[in-house]
Amino acid sequence: MTGVTLRLATSLLAASVLVASVLVGCAPGRTVPEPVELAELVADPDRYLGDMVIVEGVVRAHDDPAHAWIEDEVPHRVGLEPLEAVEDLLGQVVRVVGRFDVVDAAGRVLEVEQVQVLGEPPRA
Repeated sequence: MTGVTLRLATSLLAASVLVASVLVGCAPGRTVPEPVELAELVADPDRYLGDMVIVEGVVRAHDDPAHAWIEDEVPHRVGLEPLEAVEDLLGQVVRVVGRFDVVDAAGRVLEVEQVQVLGEPPRA
């Protein structure tokens, strides 16, 4: 290799490493779902931004505007989107897998990927 070719090859390698490290740094959160308490998502949402999480709670909804959320007994609440993923599960205890985000208009939101019904909440 000539000096020019070697410098060009070294520059291309350095640029490739730089691009790869930037892309890895921009990857959205954890891709393997992590069990998280709703209280943790509420207390420290920035820690979980973009992460795949697993949460459990009761599905609730409101009509105007139409939206749904999952809540625990306190209640700590996190929105569930899309509504269609959970609208038939109102009042059910569920385990939800999804990507967590905080949206200005909606607040804490979980983009639902999987839902498992665990049963009905205990009667008060």
